Amino acid sequence: EKSLMVPVEMVSAQPLSKRPISSRIGSLPAAEKEATRLELPVLTPELRTDLKQKLDSLVSVCRTDFKAHPRSTRFFLRELWELCQLLKVPVSSRPYRRRLADGLYQFVTNIPNFLPADLAPSSAELAEDSFLTMTVMLALGSIPWEFRFNRVLYRLCNCSSAFGSHRCLLPTGGIRSSEFVAPSRPTPRGVRSMEGEAAPAPSPHQGKLDALQRQEQHLPTRLLDVSAALRVRFLEFVQQVPVFLEDLLKSTVEKPLAEQVAHQKLLWERWANVVFAEISTFDKSYSQFERLYMMIVKQLIETTLEPIHSMADTSSALMNASGDPFREVQAAALCQRLGLLKQTVDFGGSNQVLNFDPGLLGKAQRVLHMETYAEVRDMARVLLKNFEALCKVLLHLNDDQVKMELKENTELTGAILRLEQVWADCQFILHQGCLDFIEILEREVLPQLSPQLKWLIHVALETESPAGKASTNADHTELQNARVALYQTVPMMVYVDELWKDSNPDGPSRKVRFMELCCPQDDRHHTLRRDFGKFDEKRFNEFRSFLIAENEKNRSGGSRQTDFFRLVYRQLKAVSAFPIQENLSAAILAASNAQAALKQSNLSDRDLADALREQELLEGGARWLCLMLKVQAVAPHLFPSRKPGSENQIQKERGSRLMSRGRRASVAKQSSSGRRSSISGLDLVVESKE
Repeated sequence: EKSLMVPVEMVSAQPLSKRPISSRIGSLPAAEKEATRLELPVLTPELRTDLKQKLDSLVSVCRTDFKAHPRSTRFFLRELWELCQLLKVPVSSRPYRRRLADGLYQFVTNIPNFLPADLAPSSAELAEDSFLTMTVMLALGSIPWEFRFNRVLYRLCNCSSAFGSHRCLLPTGGIRSSEFVAPSRPTPRGVRSMEGEAAPAPSPHQGKLDALQRQEQHLPTRLLDVSAALRVRFLEFVQQVPVFLEDLLKSTVEKPLAEQVAHQKLLWERWANVVFAEISTFDKSYSQFERLYMMIVKQLIETTLEPIHSMADTSSALMNASGDPFREVQAAALCQRLGLLKQTVDFGGSNQVLNFDPGLLGKAQRVLHMETYAEVRDMARVLLKNFEALCKVLLHLNDDQVKMELKENTELTGAILRLEQVWADCQFILHQGCLDFIEILEREVLPQLSPQLKWLIHVALETESPAGKASTNADHTELQNARVALYQTVPMMVYVDELWKDSNPDGPSRKVRFMELCCPQDDRHHTLRRDFGKFDEKRFNEFRSFLIAENEKNRSGGSRQTDFFRLVYRQLKAVSAFPIQENLSAAILAASNAQAALKQSNLSDRDLADALREQELLEGGARWLCLMLKVQAVAPHLFPSRKPGSENQIQKERGSRLMSRGRRASVAKQSSSGRRSSISGLDLVVESKE
């Protein structure tokens, strides 16, 4: 009504051209989107016949329990996709499906008692369009979403109930945090958001989180929401299919009259728009759920293959560059990644080696150029050969052939187990001190043992193989006594001899000591050295006899000296005897588990000291057993092949049989000589008579 003051810059003589308005994310303008939505195929008699046929097929399975009949679900989705092609319904593109065929198959096989394995889509079915039976069945089944891959438990996030946190503390890598938490309130204008700037408060459950870090990963709870939405949309669409068929038959005819063409076109567009809308709504829910769970499967594949890829790159550098100055660094990186892989994947095998020291490879190289036992050089040669074989296997692994459950890759598992078997022995033998101590055991320790102790050690060592256990014919009691002798009696005797030599420094000292190789660090070593320094030779021999007693009854007694010996025996057993194990594999496994227990961050100082002492004791027992096995291999003549008592019995029985044979021969000889003498006397009488 009144004249308004307008800035001159906004006045133009030419009319302004209208531009299509687009959204921020660059979607199509509203006019173009409307044109795309209204682009309908022309209704022809052939199209009407094809639509009627497809809708009849869909109606035939609408009353089926799709959850219990996956084949009916597959048929329904296939017919629905062909209906979309007939109507030219624009569906969402699905590029996230690329190269997921093998991963989806293993994903299905790791969900127990839910989907048949043949429902996993093949590479041909994973096109960037169409509908997958597996997606709809996952939504209809309401699965618990809890499964294991490579020792890691994947489950829905429960951090709110377990740790009282509003955000996930153990998310599966690669999944956006927005998939885990609910949408936050919008930040008011003018208030600066501090998200990502402030450091999170330390969690009171940090120790528990560190323990679960390599054992558990969480999936977003949004999986339940989108799967429930897809389930509802699918069932609603199934209920509307008979209505679609009925409306199609009512609103269209095969040969309309001239005055019915315009009306039929209007009815056709209305019917097609309704079908378009229902299919688009179903497709939106379908794409949301499928994109989310396939993103999880893809992340599982990447997480599984990442250590394999890194080890393959390092193996390529080790195999191709022989004169590379960084070769030792690359070997150390490969050994470290192999140890981490062993902690997350159970490849089986009897030796669970979790720490691969790269320095062992250098020791094996040096042993090949040393003058040492042939058996030790063979161990070093096999170690280097198996390490090179593992590098070749890693180098030739193909992503399309690698299974997500890494232990199911036969070639990789075999190479790791062969390397682990020889590594378990070499880590305790390929050491200069151990090589020198093998010579001490061969020349000084074992020759001084009694035949009975040697036999017990032989029985305990032969049980490492089933054939050796059968050859000894040892019963349970004898086998238990043999293990006590191997793990406790003989180590204590070796330790006592070292203490006696320390208290009498006149004799020659050993180059390497049993205490330094196998015993844990303990202040009681000084106490025992002081006590044995007060012994004279007679008292030392009495204590040694007390030590090698066959059973506890021989250690009984009420004298003060016996009580003192019993006290010293307990102290000695605490620092030099080892826990009894069934075999070498059990000893190495116990040492590996103790070493893994040391890495727990929630241990107190006292618990850490106890765990360290236990780890040293178990590792010393494994080293002692490896040394004795190697001595048996290099000097088998030191161990008797028969039980000492059995040889005396056999000699006695053989002597008694010889004596009985001699007696029978002498009696027969005497009887024959008596007959000859009587015959000769009769001849003399006859001659005299004549």
